[in-house]
Amino acid sequence: MINLTWDEICDNRNATFNWTSQVPDLALIKNVIQSVHNYAPSKQRRVRYNIDVLANYSDIPRRNEIYAGTLSNPDKPTSRYNPQVLAPWLLSFSIRPEANVENRSAASYEVEAWIDVGIAVQHTTLAATAMGLDVGFCLCIQNRGTDPLHNNRNPIMYMGLGHADPATEYFCPIRKQMAQVPVNAHDTKPTLEEYVYYK
Repeated sequence: MINLTWDEICDNRNATFNWTSQVPDLALIKNVIQSVHNYAPSKQRRVRYNIDVLANYSDIPRRNEIYAGTLSNPDKPTSRYNPQVLAPWLLSFSIRPEANVENRSAASYEVEAWIDVGIAVQHTTLAATAMGLDVGFCLCIQNRGTDPLHNNRNPIMYMGLGHADPATEYFCPIRKQMAQVPVNAHDTKPTLEEYVYYK
């Protein structure tokens, strides 16, 4: 196992859009998931999400179906797809209704579930990075409700796990041609002074 300091983990965490063909061992992926289970906080320890761990490298038709649902702008058919989901391993986060033990309204429960997912995704990111993996996120899921995983769960976030490829192009399996990797070089974060207030 790779032992990184906190600063090294943060410095090595990047959004990955292109992947090498190297497939991380299942044991490593299970270690990441075990870390999430052991350490990711969840309000009242309910865990309001499911995680489907998809061997994306072995089920190419399913992988391509998932990818086909990630058009970045559904109103613009020529917009780009999200190659983050072409990673050799893909985690699909969905809402776990069984954790709604108080029978709250769907809208109220989903707010808490999304927060739980956000915390779990962040922990997954840190654990995976600490273990030498690269990660990529995708919220552009245009085929929600169509069961792209074929398991009656509705994904709300995908997370790719694997090893980053520095190439600036990848093969788009829908358009059957090389496509540019999305640019990740701009910083839209406001300055610290714009959103942090010491009183």
